Parts: sequence; structure tokens; C-alpha cells
Amino acid sequence: MNVAAFAFTSVLGFVAPQAPTLEACAARRAQDPAHWRGYTCIYVYARKTGDYDGALAHTRALVESEPSRTWARYILADLLLDAGLDGAPPLYRAASEEFAAAEDWESATLSRIAFAFSFDAEDEHAIAAELEAAGTFAARHEQPWLLAQVRVQQARLMLRYGGSLDAVSEDLSEARAVTFPDGPYELQKYVLSVEADFEQVRDRPEVSLARLETLLELAEQNEDTFLSVSTQVRRIALLLESPGLQHAGLESLAAALEAIDASALASNPYANAGYLCLKGDLAVSEEAARGAYVECLAAAEELTASDAQRSARHGLGLLDDAPERLVEAGELARRSGRSSAYAQLLAARASFRRGDAAAGLVAAEDAFEAFERVGLRQVDPVGRARWLSAVATYYDEVVSWLIGDPGAGPSEVRIEQALRVVERLRARTIADALERAKVRDRVRRGAELERVLAKIRSLQTRLRGPDILDASRAAALRELAALEDDETRLLDANAAITGERATSSVRALQSALEPGQAIVSFQFPRKPHKARWEAVPAWAWVVLITPTSVRTWPLPSASELEPRVALFAGAVSEPEVRASLGARLYADVLSNVVDAVGDETTDLVIIPDGPLHRLPFAALQQPDGRELGHRFSLSRAPSLSVWHALRTQPTTSQAEALAVVDPRAADVTLPRLEHARAEGDALAAVLPTTVRTGAGASEAFVRSADLQPFSIIHVGAHAVLDEEHPDRAAVMLASGAPGLDGALRPPELAALELQGSLVVLAACRSASGPILGDEGPMGLAHALFRGGARTVVASLWPLEDEAASLFFRRLYAALGQGRTVAEAVATVRRDLDAAGVDPSVWAGVVVLGDGAYVPVSTPHRSSRWWVLLALLGLLGGVVATRRRRVPTR
Repeated sequence: MNVAAFAFTSVLGFVAPQAPTLEACAARRAQDPAHWRGYTCIYVYARKTGDYDGALAHTRALVESEPSRTWARYILADLLLDAGLDGAPPLYRAASEEFAAAEDWESATLSRIAFAFSFDAEDEHAIAAELEAAGTFAARHEQPWLLAQVRVQQARLMLRYGGSLDAVSEDLSEARAVTFPDGPYELQKYVLSVEADFEQVRDRPEVSLARLETLLELAEQNEDTFLSVSTQVRRIALLLESPGLQHAGLESLAAALEAIDASALASNPYANAGYLCLKGDLAVSEEAARGAYVECLAAAEELTASDAQRSARHGLGLLDDAPERLVEAGELARRSGRSSAYAQLLAARASFRRGDAAAGLVAAEDAFEAFERVGLRQVDPVGRARWLSAVATYYDEVVSWLIGDPGAGPSEVRIEQALRVVERLRARTIADALERAKVRDRVRRGAELERVLAKIRSLQTRLRGPDILDASRAAALRELAALEDDETRLLDANAAITGERATSSVRALQSALEPGQAIVSFQFPRKPHKARWEAVPAWAWVVLITPTSVRTWPLPSASELEPRVALFAGAVSEPEVRASLGARLYADVLSNVVDAVGDETTDLVIIPDGPLHRLPFAALQQPDGRELGHRFSLSRAPSLSVWHALRTQPTTSQAEALAVVDPRAADVTLPRLEHARAEGDALAAVLPTTVRTGAGASEAFVRSADLQPFSIIHVGAHAVLDEEHPDRAAVMLASGAPGLDGALRPPELAALELQGSLVVLAACRSASGPILGDEGPMGLAHALFRGGARTVVASLWPLEDEAASLFFRRLYAALGQGRTVAEAVATVRRDLDAAGVDPSVWAGVVVLGDGAYVPVSTPHRSSRWWVLLALLGLLGGVVATRRRRVPTR
């Protein structure tokens, strides 16, 4: 958005109930010629009536008659900027210097901020320097709201230039804390505006829309027609760019655009230019679209409104297959400090459309490099995942162009090209962590990190208390968010990644497959961002990679599968659901693959996407009535590249194990997990095992222990997830030391320095977490891969204590026979199903990572006895599971 749509004024806290007249403004100045209210009154008049010509003539006359009045020149600059006329920057700069000389720090701050975004800056550093100067003035004023105004503008600058989302979040949180509910109107509108941009960049368009709705309501309450019409146009643009929010269809958006008041558009030339470009985007015919884009370009060039100029050139470049228009748009973006990546993507679209796939791929890769450079600036893995998720639709589009109709047999070259694009985003933070582990030492805890962690634990303890007041809770949550940012910067050096990101070729993947193993990778595209008159492909497809072949098939859309997957996962215990819905899901997503692999394939590596992250594949019904888990050993991996990296990851040479079970949780509301102790005994029967229980199963122990000697680490404990804040998920242990709360969270799990271990998370929903685009579920298992785990066994849903113990005791008996992890889990599933155990016990336990890993290559001497005991205890375990309810983990 151009700054002129939100020009700075000094009317902070001053909004007339009705639009004043110029005569009333003159009377107010006559009463107190030195006060700012008489001058800002003119600006309020222009914003509410749209009479910018009258306001400009009146103010120019004042500047000539009162050359010593700084406020007259300040308001003239505001009016010039709103009207899209030249001359504002030098007026702002001079006003700021004069206000500072008079020690009017409030006015000096606001005018310096306005100058920062009004002059033709070569790069963000020049603007940042002006904002720093504004911050110096604001500090002298010693008013929190004025400092907040500077912080929100710094956040705005970072968003424009692709800065750290962590820093943007911190700035906006601080600004919001002093702005709502009673802060000045001008500050409220800026906070809401930048928050809307921020949430869109974080791939939360529904939150961005909510901010715009609030902003529109605020503008209308204050009779700010200029802001109101800008926000209406902006709201429609967001809905057009977010297909998931288009519940009423594009016809509804076109009608909403036409319903915008024409007189309000006439008084806001910037909103009018945006309106004309949107009219082109929402046109049904190419002829109507071309006319709207031509009008938009003419209006935007007269205003030097860079955003609208770029939009018009984008539309005309695609309509007329005019690459020069797209080049102009990219150059204009760079001159205004923006990325040219979107223009490059549209150039790729144009190339693909004319059949030049080679040129399209080159143009797209240039754009992807620009996106990924911004991603590398995000220190926090969740922030990086959100950023990459927000741009995923562009990658999906290129993949769809490359693959074409997946049922038509695309060439192996096209499949390879498409998979390379897919892999640029998939599980990027895990892949980057694996790459970093090869080239740098692990981040070590220091005194500063320990202080931050102690504060986090203290705050989390407070937040779990039942008596905390709402106001205190809000303040504590803000403080917690800031501390988590500090912790991530100290704990995870994601921003230090350099060099090319590794992707694995199809040939390399085929060479890494074990005999009898095949890879099944799913791709579900988002709906592309496109104009109404455009046709852009969006293929959902699955690829099968065997040691000797590569094949693809089309799939139903993610929107069609998502409710069915949710229903199936939620009712997996119901025989009729498994027989009907499970069979239908199998037919839609896997039947072609299974028919193609042949009887020699016994092990499937699944790379899920979209709704399939939640699907218990093992429970799907095949046509012969057997579950898929009866025929295949199943494992999942976050991406092809991660799977390939894990296959070659070094593992510990020592055959030892660690069991952390039935902790005496620091959170006393959590029940004991007495059956978990038997899991530690089962593990000890197959490997020399360190078993920690009760108070010894502590956060202090896990954080301080050398975990590299352990080939298996078993955790039998409660777990919590936070869908809104993935890094607040935790495995709940005993504390073990003063100041610790026992919550082992993802950043701490990612810093455990594992040595290619198998980690068994016998805890509720440990394989789950919020799904952030191509990163997949961001939860506990995700963090363990970043920490160096090779394979993770975890659960998609809650587990009852006794039932979980039954499963994991059997698992260690199977591993003790020298099986792979995937084979061992498959064996337990089949045995429990044959014994009549409810599918909720076995269908949700999944193998993540390298399922072909063999953690117990030489059976421990007591393992045979343990197998016998496990077999004898199985029937009793089944009965016990059915007889009574026990605590869930």
C-alpha cells in the first residue's frame, strides 16, 4: 500500500464529530494561531468531505501569508501526499527540523516518520535511519503511544523489505499493548493496518481479514471516508488473493467492488487506482480486463502510485503476452524497495502458457531464490514455516504447469523437475537443520539462554494457575512471546544457513531404496492466485518411486478429501466406517499405487501432504477386506530430501537405550502413568537401558545428559499441544531442579544433540501439531528431527495409559528380534488386530523418518525371554484394555 493512503497527521486523539468547514477551521486558528488544532482541522475537513482542491488552495494561501507557521507547511505536505501531488518530502523534512528546534518532540516525531516514507529512498537503510531519528525524538517526549508509533512503522518497513517476522511481531505486540482499547485513533489505524499485512505474510489470511474489518469499522466510526474507501478496496484485494476465503465466489467480489461509493473513490485517487486494477482482475472477459488495466495504469502513473502501476503492468503483460510489461513491473518494484519476485512468477506463467517450459522454470527459480532468501532471515522455525507457507501457492502453480495431467504419463524429466520444485519447500526447517549438522558445531547453552529459559518456565507456571486475571494473563502472554523469540535466537541458528539447499534426484532416491521398498509422495496444490479471466492449472497428484520406475496418477482435491479424512480418523474404531469410508479413501488415494507395486513390495515410505498428514493409512481397507497395514510395513517422512538425508545419517555405534517413563510431573494436575514403567522394563529386556522414573524422569536430566550413546530413547509421559503456538507444545516431565517447570518444548527438543537415534514418543498426539503449509505438522516429532533423530515413533491421537503400554511393550519385543522399526510396528499392529484390540490402540501409532532403521542389530540375551512373556501377557492386556478406562497421555 502506498503511504499516501495512510498519511501522517497530528490529529492524534482529535476527530470532529462532524466534518468541519474551512470557515470553522479559520475561526479555530484565530482563537489560538500557534496551536496545531486549527491547521489539522483543514486536513480533517479534506478527509471527511473529499474537497482536497479547496483544502489545498486554502492551505497554500496560509503558507504564503504565515511563512513562520510550521504547522501550515506540515498540513500542506499531508494534503499533497493524499492527493498524489509532488512536493511533500521537503516540507516534512523542514517541519521535522523546525519542530525539533522548538523541542516539540511529538510533532517532530510524526513529521520525521512521514518524511521517512515519502521521499525516494534508494533502499531500506535510508528509511530506517529516518525512523531511528524519529525514535530519538519520541524518546524525549516520553509518551508510550509516540514510541509505539515509531515501532509500528519500523515493523511496516521490515515487512516491506522482507525482514525478520520475529522482530515485526515484537514491534507490533508492543504497539498494540499501548494502543488498545483507548489509544489515539491515528495509532489504532496504523497498528491494525500493519497487523493485516503481517498476518497475510504469515499465511493467516482469515486473521488479516479480521484486522481489516476492524479497521473499516474504526474508519466509519470516525467518519474517515478516505481510510474507509482504501480499506474497502484493500479488503476485496485480500479476498481475491485468498481463494480459501472466497466463500461466496468471485461474482460476489465483483458486486462488492461495484458497490463502493463513487464519490468516495473520487476523493481518494490511490484507492481509485487500486479499484480500477481490481476491476481488471475481476473482469469476466479479456477485453473488459484490458480496458480496466489501461485506466488503472493511467491513473497510477499520474499519481506515481507504484503498487497500482505494478498491478496494471502485471495484468497487461499477461493479457498481451508482453514480457516487457512484466520487466517494467519488476524494475518498478525494485525501485520502490519491493521484491520483483511476483513479476518474475508472472513471466514464468506467461512462458508456460505459450509452451516454453524451460524459460518458465528459469524465471520461476529466480523468484523462488528471492522468496527463500527472505525465509532464511526468519530465525524461528515456525516463523519460517509460516512465511514459506504464504508463498507456497506460487510453487504449486509451477509444479502443476510442469507435471501437466498426471494421468497422461508425464515424462521422467518433467516428474523430476516437478519434484525438485516441491522439495524446495517441503520440511525446509528439518532439511536445513540436517544440513547445518554437517557443517557446524551444535549451538551450546550459555548463561544468557539459561536466564531466558528460567523466565519462560516461570511465566508458563503462572499461566497454568487458575486464579490469574485476564489483564495479567494478556501481559504474561506478551512477555512470553518476547522471551520465546529470544530463546529461539539463542537456541537455533537457522538464520546462519548459507549455500544451496540440497534436493535429491529421482535416481538418488531409487538407489537409497531397500529391496522391497517403494516411495509414495502426495502433492495437493493450493488454488492459484489469478484473475477471474485466467485459466491456471492446479493438479493434485501422487507419484510412485520404485527402484526401477516412476509413475504418477491424479488425485481428488484436498478440499474434497479433508472432511472425509477427519471423519475416518475420528471414527476408526467403528467397523462400518472402516469398511465403507476407509475403502473409499483407499480407492481415491492409494489403489493405483498398490496395484502398480506388485507383490514384491512389502514396505511403503509415504510422504503425506495436506489432509493426509492426519490419515491413519494402516487402517485403510483394501478390496480384499484387509487393512493396508496388514500388507505393508508403513513409514512416513516429512519430505523426499529429508528421507534421503536420514537414510545416510550416521548413528551411534553403542547399543544402549534410555527410558524416561512415568515422570512425577511438575504439573500436579497430570495423573500418574503407572503402566509406562513396564515400557522401560520391556526396553531393558532388549538393550542395556538407563531407566528414569518418577522424580528422576526430569527435564533437568534430559537437558544435561549426554544422549549420543543411546540408539533408542523412549519417553512415556504426558504431552500437550498448542495449535496457535506450536513451540509451546511440550513433553511434561518432572522438573529435577529449582526453576524448571518440567515442560520439554520443541526448541529444547531440537537442541538435544541426538546421534541418529530412534525416539519413541509414547505420548498423546506426539505425531501431530498444527500443519503449516509444506512444513507439515509442527510439533514434538518435528523438533526431534531438527535435533538429530533418525526415526520417531509417535501417535496421531491420544493414547490411554494401559493401551499404550500394551503397544510399546510389544514393539520392543519385535525390535529385539532385529527387525526394522517399520517392520516392528507393522508386526505389533497385525498381532493386536488379530487379537481383537480396538484400532484406536494401534492405527494411530506411526513411524516417521527412516523406517528401515534397525536399532537392535544384535538381539540382547534376555530378549527371547521377553518375547515369551509378552506373548503370554498379550491376552491379559487386551482384556485389561477393554475392562476399564485409564489416564490418557
